[in-house]
Amino acid sequence: MLKKGSGGNMDYNGNIKLERLAGLESNYYPQSYKDYLKEEAKEVLSLIKDAKRLLDVGCGSDACITDVAKSVKEYIGIDLDSAMLYNAKDKLSNFKKAIVKKLDVHKISQEYGKNHFDVSIALWNALGCMGDEQHFIDELAKVTKRKIILSLVEKGNLKERTKYYENLKTTYLVMDDGKETIASPLWGYSRAYSKEDIERYAKNAGLKVEQFIPLAKIGLLAVLSK
Repeated sequence: MLKKGSGGNMDYNGNIKLERLAGLESNYYPQSYKDYLKEEAKEVLSLIKDAKRLLDVGCGSDACITDVAKSVKEYIGIDLDSAMLYNAKDKLSNFKKAIVKKLDVHKISQEYGKNHFDVSIALWNALGCMGDEQHFIDELAKVTKRKIILSLVEKGNLKERTKYYENLKTTYLVMDDGKETIASPLWGYSRAYSKEDIERYAKNAGLKVEQFIPLAKIGLLAVLSK
């Protein structure tokens, strides 16, 4: 442990509290995070414009979820967090062709067949919050035909990242694990990645990195393909 913040807005007995959604209140974000989300939406919407069937992993925290759903013929969003699922379903309540369900990405190939989706996306550093990155990407590789788009926080920006937690006045711990992991009641464990990390995961999954797109001061968009 390197540092501890102050405050907190979760029930440590495990009960869901509505305040958890404060982690999505962008009015309190540092400017770097606001810029990250703005650039993320712009780049992702450009990359998925020709997608018919799309999988959105960790959909509940997507700031651009409605725009993504509008851009494709079939949208399927998955999440494991009850509060985040509620958030996603609420935003997509008027979208008849959008499906949101509770499902673990690490078991996605048990639910959907090979190349079921044209494109899969995981935004807002979903990769860094769900654990076992290699299995995460392996599973997406099985069910995705064309592109996998990962929006990440990049290593080397730890100081800027902690401003997010400070602004939201939530408890956080910076872990001394070499992965720039931040633990918090809001997101559990949130890791950062280098380009080399993603290239290694992609290669092991039989994928290639088409491009890396920088997102503001802290983010990185990785576009993977077969």
